[in-house]
Amino acid sequence: MLAAMALLDPDLLKRVDRVASAVATAGARATRPVRHRAKTSRPLVVRPGGMGDLIHACIAFESMGIDPVDVDWLIERRSAVWAQWRGLPAVYYDAGMLAATKALWGRHPVVVNTEQLFGLSMALAEIAVARGGSLVSFETNRAARAADARVPYDPYDMPEWQAFRDLFEAALPAMPRSLPPITPGERRDGDSGRTVVALGGVHAQSRDLPAERWLQWIDGVTDGASDLDLVYGPGERQLAERLMSLAGTRFVDRSGNFASVVDTIRAAHRVLTIDGGMVHVAAYFGVPTDVIFTAGRDRKWAPLSAGSRVFARTDLPCRPCTVWGQVPPCPRAYECTKLDERTTVRTVAGRV
Repeated sequence: MLAAMALLDPDLLKRVDRVASAVATAGARATRPVRHRAKTSRPLVVRPGGMGDLIHACIAFESMGIDPVDVDWLIERRSAVWAQWRGLPAVYYDAGMLAATKALWGRHPVVVNTEQLFGLSMALAEIAVARGGSLVSFETNRAARAADARVPYDPYDMPEWQAFRDLFEAALPAMPRSLPPITPGERRDGDSGRTVVALGGVHAQSRDLPAERWLQWIDGVTDGASDLDLVYGPGERQLAERLMSLAGTRFVDRSGNFASVVDTIRAAHRVLTIDGGMVHVAAYFGVPTDVIFTAGRDRKWAPLSAGSRVFARTDLPCRPCTVWGQVPPCPRAYECTKLDERTTVRTVAGRV
């Protein structure tokens, strides 16, 4: 039933979450005594939501010296491109709830629910806990009372990878370290010397900038430079075509499949983009990034590499207005998307 609701209307589950999560989680919890012992020693990480959260969870694990492939993942299909690129063993709950339940039922000795708010995720997490196992979550999750241990969470300013690291350290203190710890924001690969423009934001009114505004910003950041690499996803194709029609031959189209986009970003000298998935891809590889932030929380989602820059309208008392990943209806016609002389620039010193 819940899976059918999600397929018909992805936002419907969020709207019914407050009422349904307590009932669903209690029902799942009641089945724990009849489950079998763990079928695997591997923990399970539950990560609903977009690709950015998943990337920051990987950054958190790697900062601890844990390879993310050493845990199992329960995620959404919209994050599949990153999971597949990174080689994460994942089950997609929205690809079939019954199949996911059957595959996970009582399987894991430790389940970590990284969902910060929505409580229905706790029901899915609980189903995966083996008899005698444990469930750990953020204390802000609506169904957190069902967890065996809870960790504080700051929805406003704490960088997301740090919040995930706090959760993982509490849930998995004895997890073997198979990697040298990687400092978030440090460059991992070589520098091609190329500046990469990574388009995004078209799926959200609060980030849907017209090509003319993109070009004005790019000109200001690069002093009108030419021979810039351009990457984008299928949803940004129309925006990319409009940008290239305005800018002539200044852009080299480097888009392809997700792996090729990742390869272009990881080798970049610098990335220019808007708050969204490509910020986090660049952050993973430690590439300095210039980012437009509109309604989003730049303190929480800022690029990680030293020398990165955040461009935002700090003169607006209403921004950032995004909380729990949700942007409320805007009475100002998304004034935060209008970049002009009131836009401020903040340089990121890097993360420790």
